[in-house]
Amino acid sequence: MGNDYTPGFRRSRLTWTRGEPDAGRLARPVRRAERGNGPSKDAYRASLRPYYNRLEGRFTILVANAQHIKAMPGRKTDVKDCEWIADLLQHGLLTPSFIPSQAQRELRDLTRTRTTLIDERSRVVLRLQKVLEDANIKLAGVASDIMGVSARAMLEALVAGTTDPSLLAELAKGRLREKREQLERALAGRVTEHHRLMMSSHLTHIDFLDEQIKLLNQAITERLRPFEVELTRLETIPGIGRRTAEVLAAEIGLDMSHFPWVVCGADSRPAMRSSLGNSDSEGGCRGSCNAIRTRHPTVQRPLTPVSGTVA
Repeated sequence: MGNDYTPGFRRSRLTWTRGEPDAGRLARPVRRAERGNGPSKDAYRASLRPYYNRLEGRFTILVANAQHIKAMPGRKTDVKDCEWIADLLQHGLLTPSFIPSQAQRELRDLTRTRTTLIDERSRVVLRLQKVLEDANIKLAGVASDIMGVSARAMLEALVAGTTDPSLLAELAKGRLREKREQLERALAGRVTEHHRLMMSSHLTHIDFLDEQIKLLNQAITERLRPFEVELTRLETIPGIGRRTAEVLAAEIGLDMSHFPWVVCGADSRPAMRSSLGNSDSEGGCRGSCNAIRTRHPTVQRPLTPVSGTVA
């Protein structure tokens, strides 16, 4: 998609106000747009993905900042918005935003879905803990992780109908066996059939989530296998582990030419000032920001370092 004027070309207009067009309706303006600047659309970024998939490879797709368009003199209403954007596109007045490739969009789907499932697993574990508290089972007060090997074996025994605290405490493994007396007191609760049903439901849900997270981990690892060197380099940043490196690769990609100011955050660290026993933290190092402005003079946006490390 270029910004050059094509002699003899007359711009066509086709506006959709509801729903998404089918393949036939979309193909007509696309064939016409191949002779000119290309089609334009006013919509939220998420709803543009069907257009990305259909137009990718045939056009240079451009997503403009809505605030930048609004600042332009002219009309800014609903349907006329599309005509205004098309006119700005024809005159080369739109500033493009970064659009990830299809491979990166798919990787984002995988990492974001994995994050959602991990968060859901944490919520289910909390629900399980609530059931245990209701049954007067204080397992979390002795075992650091109620989903560990020993604690899971005790929960399975509770679901199966075992109520003798001494038998449940004997299921402890490793260092937890040293706390068998504490376990016996913690497991002397009042477990009913209702509690067993709820515990069984939550444990089954957790097992399902663990399996789905495992499948997503395998898919993400396979997609990022060609970028193992880059991921290993990301892990050298303090606070960045393998999972965070995978999320960074999915969210911003591994090509930093699109985001020259992102490097600013890599050199940000909190500055600590201590005097007479009073401490306060101030902004981090600004050296990288000045370096970015020097190497990339086109970057005019304010660059404010983020204090702290990335979790």
